[in-house]
Amino acid sequence: MSAPITTVPVNSSLKGFVTRHALLVFFALAFAFTWTFMLLDALGSYGILPWRLTLEGPGILVVALMGYGPTIAALLVTGVTRGSTGTRKLLGRLLIWRVGIRWYAAAILLPAILFLLAAQMYVMLGGTLRANPPFSVELVLMLVVSLLAHAVLNGEELGWRGFALPRLQARYQALAASLILGIPWFLFHLPLFLTAGGGVGGNQANEPLFAFLFQALAASVLATWLFNNTRGSVLLVILFHASANTFPELFHSVAPDALMPWLQAIVFSATAIGVAILFGAKNLSRAYERVREE
Repeated sequence: MSAPITTVPVNSSLKGFVTRHALLVFFALAFAFTWTFMLLDALGSYGILPWRLTLEGPGILVVALMGYGPTIAALLVTGVTRGSTGTRKLLGRLLIWRVGIRWYAAAILLPAILFLLAAQMYVMLGGTLRANPPFSVELVLMLVVSLLAHAVLNGEELGWRGFALPRLQARYQALAASLILGIPWFLFHLPLFLTAGGGVGGNQANEPLFAFLFQALAASVLATWLFNNTRGSVLLVILFHASANTFPELFHSVAPDALMPWLQAIVFSATAIGVAILFGAKNLSRAYERVREE
């Protein structure tokens, strides 16, 4: 009697590998979708390549793919490892909105307060900034539109916080998981520092690299604090990220020297340390356990 022949689906080994190394595959895909285009744009900014990212014509699709790299990576890895059920659960984090008005206020206003504080410190230390625009209905409408636009265009947080953070928190305390995640979040933006004159993702060529690193680590802690206190709401983290992209221009926090970025890093870091002390490094929350997923 011959031995039975066991057939293995072609994709079973791939699925097993992705399942065992879900975080590493996610990070690899996220960077592949973004750095490919950002590094080409950086080379183009120095005339090495005759190519630049643009928001005109087909370039919009390329920029969208680049900006949504972490989201696409998270959906692909989740689809392979967890199927449609896991994908629905991941996308469901965007719909967690009943979290209390105080958390909406924290997500939107905290970055504004921190950037305003850094700007005031800059002035106190002898720096000069343009006067803030006077309060008006038009200003409020402009802020709302800018905030919503940044939120809709945010293609990062479903990946960073929706996918990666719960898996890191399954292995580490909330504070440690936040700091670990802050490293790839920082590296994700690294090509912008190498792009002459800035690119479509922002102009950070003249910003001190380590100031941005410390600010990214601190912001990662604050994002986890929001995430864990809202039962894993990616929506609230997106609002936090959108606010951080909206208010620096209003408060003229993009200064022509290195002092302002360092002041921002100091203010964000001090706030993150305060949050860790008040809410505890284990969960960064008094009301809930950290959001975990194996």
